[in-house]
Amino acid sequence: MCRSSRRSAPRGAASCPTRGSTHTANDKRSRAVVRLHVVPLPSLQLKSFGTEGSDRNVSGTRWAPGTPVLASADADIVLSSSNNIHFHVHSQLLRHASGWFKTLLSLPGPSTPQTEPDVIRMDEPTLTLEALLCIASGMEVPALRPIDFYEDVLLAAEKYEMPGPISIVRIALSSNLLDAPPLRVYAIATRRGWNDEATAASARTLEMDLFDPELEAELTRIDASFLMKLLQLHHSRRQLLQKALDSTEVYKSTRIYKDSAKESLYVCPVCGVTAIRTDWLRLRYDLPSRPVIPSVSTLYRDPTMKEMSKATCSDCRKNVYDIISIVEQIVEILECLPKCVSLS
Repeated sequence: MCRSSRRSAPRGAASCPTRGSTHTANDKRSRAVVRLHVVPLPSLQLKSFGTEGSDRNVSGTRWAPGTPVLASADADIVLSSSNNIHFHVHSQLLRHASGWFKTLLSLPGPSTPQTEPDVIRMDEPTLTLEALLCIASGMEVPALRPIDFYEDVLLAAEKYEMPGPISIVRIALSSNLLDAPPLRVYAIATRRGWNDEATAASARTLEMDLFDPELEAELTRIDASFLMKLLQLHHSRRQLLQKALDSTEVYKSTRIYKDSAKESLYVCPVCGVTAIRTDWLRLRYDLPSRPVIPSVSTLYRDPTMKEMSKATCSDCRKNVYDIISIVEQIVEILECLPKCVSLS
């Protein structure tokens, strides 16, 4: 129990805060229990670092991040990361940026003045806490990569009820789309109702085989209802492609009989020679059943398509297939297929 005046902790507060005491921020804030003790504040020295591994202890002094706003000499709050790096910040900044800290710091203080600032122990590691504080203080937004680090910062912003940093981190998710796993982005976005980011991420999954065992871990992150929408997207594309490839217009380009009894029969329009051709049928049934439906760019490099482009009449040597017309027809079909989930 605190020796100073007692006060009830706010929702999410680690403990009753007193000057010169130590507090802990826990995920289960409603049941947070900590041990309070006076922590002697080490002298502040600045040194830039780039990874967690560069946190060092030199002559008993922990190095702090080389960010001036996080090392203010007149700061009245010290946030200590999980690996014991201290950030000197102003309580007014925390009150303004965080609903959690606003509640915590609004509790009555001790009756006697303290010479040492409050030290609040945080659950987050140094890089996560530094990135969050930089965003909250209006400084340059750090590179939120890889996606694991991005999600750590986002979860911390949500934990401490920081709407400003959350909105900035959301924008960063869109910029991360090009190098972040689309299934991970889709999972993050759908859990928060970020429909624009989720639909954009779903479009990037079209080049993936969702039944690949290596993707199982990523798929388990997605809520069941949104995973079903993603699977339905891939399934509907296959069905629509199969139906479109059976259309009369496509068959006209192949010069193959559409009659079910003669659908493999080719009649040369020049010399009238007939032949049995199965390459078109292979392509027709193969495209929708592939693990990944080919894109427009990969269609031109398709082995079966190349084989068809070289097929000639055994008599007059005329090309069997109007390959340019076939490609144009299939490209038009592919472009008409649904490209993203509908979350409206």
